[in-house]
Amino acid sequence: MRLLLAYPVRIGSHISRDSTGEALKLTEYGSNFVCNDFIDNEYIRYEAMLEGNISTFLDMILNYYKAKSFREFRGYNEVAFQTAVELLLPINHWCSELRLVIDSSKISGEGRFGFIDIFVNGVNRNSLNSSIILELKCISLVGLLSGEEGRWIDNPGYKSLIALDAKLEKETENELLNRIYFYWCKEKKKCE
Repeated sequence: MRLLLAYPVRIGSHISRDSTGEALKLTEYGSNFVCNDFIDNEYIRYEAMLEGNISTFLDMILNYYKAKSFREFRGYNEVAFQTAVELLLPINHWCSELRLVIDSSKISGEGRFGFIDIFVNGVNRNSLNSSIILELKCISLVGLLSGEEGRWIDNPGYKSLIALDAKLEKETENELLNRIYFYWCKEKKKCE
């Protein structure tokens, strides 16, 4: 998949080319011109999610993050992660931070409401209404390293984070899920 954006140009005045020299077709999308591949891939991922196959969307997220510098993840948080995920979804088909009534017998603040990170809605290929709830969790390398050490590490070295990242790539899903994790609570100003 390619995520290629072209700068706004007048039709016929410029032909954009990718790194292989292949000419890219441009389509008017709102007030900008973007690559047809981007629009097509966005909707392919979206339709696959509505049919219960989230793997193409996960691949897109992974490819996005593989292109980023390792140092960018040092202070990465769930808000930044959620924003990146939302940018990969079709604009008119999701709602962020949706509040749902979980238990109508309770009052507000005592378990009446629940919140969803991202609610994705639409109609799948079989013309059936289909919705998906994405609950996102952002687990930092600093939190995993701190869990491994048994204490909060405020400013870990770059080499130790790289070593942990390489180690995590070789672990099974069960090993990853069973890791001890620490996080820094800003409100309490302590590690939990």
